[in-house]
Amino acid sequence: MVMSKPKKTATDLFNTNEIMHEQYEILRAFKKHKGKPLRILLSFFKPHWKKLVASAFFFVLKSCPIWAIPLIIAEVVDIAVSRPENAVERFIICAVIAAVVIFQNIPTHMLQIKYFSLAKRDVEAGLRGAMVRKLQQLSIGFHKEMAAGKIQSKVMRDVEAVEALASQLFTTVLSVCTNFIITLGIVLFTNIYVFLMFLVCVPLAVLLMRLFKKKMNDCSRDFRVNVESTSAAVMDMIELVPVSRAHALEKFEIHKITENVVGVAKSGYKFDYVQNLFGAAHWVVFAFFRILCLIVTGVMAYFGIITVGAVTLYQSYFGDLIGQVSSIINLMPIFSKGSEAINSIGEILYAYD
Repeated sequence: MVMSKPKKTATDLFNTNEIMHEQYEILRAFKKHKGKPLRILLSFFKPHWKKLVASAFFFVLKSCPIWAIPLIIAEVVDIAVSRPENAVERFIICAVIAAVVIFQNIPTHMLQIKYFSLAKRDVEAGLRGAMVRKLQQLSIGFHKEMAAGKIQSKVMRDVEAVEALASQLFTTVLSVCTNFIITLGIVLFTNIYVFLMFLVCVPLAVLLMRLFKKKMNDCSRDFRVNVESTSAAVMDMIELVPVSRAHALEKFEIHKITENVVGVAKSGYKFDYVQNLFGAAHWVVFAFFRILCLIVTGVMAYFGIITVGAVTLYQSYFGDLIGQVSSIINLMPIFSKGSEAINSIGEILYAYD
């Protein structure tokens, strides 16, 4: 009788010895790429490249509906308009292909998440472990100078920001690359003029990102510094509650912490304002170009240059292209937070006291 292989549990997937080895790799990455947050982040995942390749493969498979469904819609519209004799058979074929493409998304999506999550959580555990290792090595003087609240914020909150950046960076870059290549390839194959119109989106996205990049980085840094200062002040206040009450300094402490909280609120409001102004600007620009694309392809269909189904195809692809460009632009606030979090973690890992 053949014995079935036991299913791996979360305990089997994550090994303490491997995580401890990862801590050394992370410390080396910070030393090697000091001051370069993106290179530091990429070096974290270097030992996990096989998992990332597997995740990327299943990501491409699960994304098939994005570019396949517009083709099916265009085919259905053309069949409905032209009314061929084999219309019923063609409708059935379209339905079967659509069903296969759509339902394969569930298993491929779960496999993509599985492999990427294994890599991401390994790095997350290794990063926190590297900070704990470094904190145990640093002098008592360092611990006295850096408040416990700041250290806790770096170990928990900043690592979460790095993990969020890694997730968004991997998913967004992979999605944009695959969808851009396939979408633009299909459009180029069908109509060169519409392809040239689609290409205008790329320099526009780059221009918008350049306009807002510095401002968003500055706002993100201010917000992070204020949150850390407030966290440290709250920790100090909690430790000194007996002293404050013994000397009747409650009102002074309340006023001091309230000032810190207000500072966080102000920097947070400024960051939200810049981030949403950026989002509104890119939405308006690309929505205008989508309408322009609709009018141009509508005129082309009117004069018989393209079919009515092709109009719906180009609208679907243009909408998807706008979504991909928007996802890159929306990545900027997360990238600012993540980069600042890596710099914040570096305050511990770069220390040699």
